[in-house]
Amino acid sequence: MLYLSTRNTTDTYTAHRALHEERAPDGGIYIPFRVPVFSTDELQDFKGKTQCEIIASVLNRFFGLRLSGWDVEREIGRIPLKTETVN
Repeated sequence: MLYLSTRNTTDTYTAHRALHEERAPDGGIYIPFRVPVFSTDELQDFKGKTQCEIIASVLNRFFGLRLSGWDVEREIGRIPLKTETVN
């Protein structure tokens, strides 16, 4: 997804840059170039999903990811992963 600055609508920036910098080079705030739109059917599908699955769907649309609800649950600490030391 590309981003613009609130002070300059001609230059575009990557999501990586927008997420890692506080402000655009011109001092403006990063805003999405195009906001994803969800169809009525997609919104209706949210009714049968968990909150984490909905969050994953929205993040996937904004950033072109392939997250699942499990990924979101793990990241917020709901699913602790057990690790074991291997000799």
